[in-house]
Amino acid sequence: TAYIQGPFVMVGIIYGVVAGLLALILFFPITYWLGGATESFFTGFNIFSYYLASFAEIALIIMSAGIIIGALSSILAIRKYLKV
Repeated sequence: TAYIQGPFVMVGIIYGVVAGLLALILFFPITYWLGGATESFFTGFNIFSYYLASFAEIALIIMSAGIIIGALSSILAIRKYLKV
């Protein structure tokens, strides 16, 4: 059954990677736009600077979460709907 379930799980993982990349791309202009506002509101904390300084960690967390959620949702859907 792994040869039947495998492609569905891989598609879920690919969706997770694409969603993670899209989130990282969208965070860039949003954090840039909010940078000045957060610096004045939180007195010295600029979210854009934090995003750039911690990009590797943020990217790892978002991509890992996307991959795990994509794979897990595919596995759960396969178990529910695919009778093998």
